Amino acid sequence: MLATSANPVHRLYRTDVPRSIRSNIKELSAHENRIIQLQKTIIELEAQIRVANADFARNQTLPQCVAKINRLPAEILIFIFELALKGCHPDISRLLRVSRRWYNLILDTPFLWARIELITREGVDGEITLPDESYVQACHIRSANAPLRIFLDYRKFPNPYLSVEQQMDRLLRLLRAEDADVSLVTELWEKRRLHDDYFDEEEYYPTITSLAYSKLFDRARALAKELAADRGEHMKRWVEVSCVAALVPEYECGYMWCECIDSESQLFEPLWWPTPRLVKLHLDGEVELPFLNDYEDEDEDEEMQLEELDIQTDY
Repeated sequence: MLATSANPVHRLYRTDVPRSIRSNIKELSAHENRIIQLQKTIIELEAQIRVANADFARNQTLPQCVAKINRLPAEILIFIFELALKGCHPDISRLLRVSRRWYNLILDTPFLWARIELITREGVDGEITLPDESYVQACHIRSANAPLRIFLDYRKFPNPYLSVEQQMDRLLRLLRAEDADVSLVTELWEKRRLHDDYFDEEEYYPTITSLAYSKLFDRARALAKELAADRGEHMKRWVEVSCVAALVPEYECGYMWCECIDSESQLFEPLWWPTPRLVKLHLDGEVELPFLNDYEDEDEDEEMQLEELDIQTDY
């Protein structure tokens, strides 16, 4: 009798539990699993903290080195900053984040901001970049009335057009993105590449403009406008200009070569305001700076005001 009477009680217990309670039990179970995972994570983080503390103990000399640098007089620190920023002046913003003393010292030294470098650089991902317009704005404001030195280096400007090989790679990426069969296209490409004596896969044709070139050109154009901001008021403080134009590949000729030169002319078009304090000028490449047109109209005595003149047009 006991065995037969126990079964109905067990079934009633299993079936009479409200659905809300069963749902809560499942949620509690999920929370328990989550707690176990978090406990494991805490254990791993504590192990990492112990390793980091051990590494920090072995490198206790680093804060002492920083402390010694901060004991240097302001004049020596400024001189170090000036040397360190040559060739990478846009990185001046990184120095501002080192310490409160460096921040105040750099902001209170106008001539550290009187050097503007717009240089094409290749990033980690291979993309060619230029500084942002805010960098030029900061130099204009924080340099106060100090004489400005301008350095333009566009040697790493990408080619304005895509080569045949680049166009084919672009086509294949588009087809694969649509899950299309590219076997026939690749087969024809290989046949032409291997058997056509007049086919040059690295040759550039003025058919498809490179997106990287267009993007960088727009940035460089915006930077030129920023240099000439306030109706050329800041250009009146220019005392030195160095400009290295983008190189045109040797195999380019005719229409495309003219297009490249014309693009560079458009690039510097905003810089037509006068530069009465200019004393140093360095030009490398086929480049025309509009503000130099005023010098062509002046007599010989006016032209001799330049203390240094270096013009190289050979590639």
